[in-house]
Amino acid sequence: MGLESFIGSVFGRSNQGEVTGPVIVELNTNLFLINTFAFEAEVEHSNLPVVVDCFTKTCPPCKKMGQVFEKVASEYESKVKFIKIDLKASPAIGKRFNILGVPTLLFFKDGNLQNNVVGFTNEDKFREHLDNLLEQLSGNSPSEVINMTDNESTKEDMHAWTAKYADKAGYMLNPDEESLHLVLEGLARNRNKHGKNYCPCRIVTGDEQEDKKIICPCIYHKDEINDGGSCHCDLFFKKKD
Repeated sequence: MGLESFIGSVFGRSNQGEVTGPVIVELNTNLFLINTFAFEAEVEHSNLPVVVDCFTKTCPPCKKMGQVFEKVASEYESKVKFIKIDLKASPAIGKRFNILGVPTLLFFKDGNLQNNVVGFTNEDKFREHLDNLLEQLSGNSPSEVINMTDNESTKEDMHAWTAKYADKAGYMLNPDEESLHLVLEGLARNRNKHGKNYCPCRIVTGDEQEDKKIICPCIYHKDEINDGGSCHCDLFFKKKD
């Protein structure tokens, strides 16, 4: 039985009444198909980070994404849980996360949504998103690369740990000293004001889950560096060949 037929046999029960309980089906190594009722237990209460492939059976890009998703899943066994959810069978998930197009990938850590990617994503880009999620989990962020104390909130302190992160991540700091110092001062101000190393070039909204995304190095920095050579605030740069 093909995947589409299997999904239909599990979820397509309009002639028998709506499914009213959790459905969890292991499709392959580290790859699970679930419905709305299993979402809380399998995603929000997972001990591992989770990536969710939101798809529909009639979407051609979803089929391509599904092939990539299945291939990469085995590589991250015991690191990231891979979940598939059919939005036609589980529309509540689409409404809850305001999903307007498929395929959409949802990335979760500690039960909280960290990132979402709409549209087909190739293998290399997908792995980048997953590795970024794991870096957040392992504490590979400047505020944890060295053990900062509450008193370490000066420009010099910020320079020390951002330099250490840049070296570890394979980046370089902004070579323009004036621009670099402005960013470091902004980071120090945000740490003093908010208790977190929020990017000084982004808006702190007060929404804890949203603001987590902009703690330096923010969730966006890798894509920005890959695409444009530097992150949004021009703190981290791609190394020159």
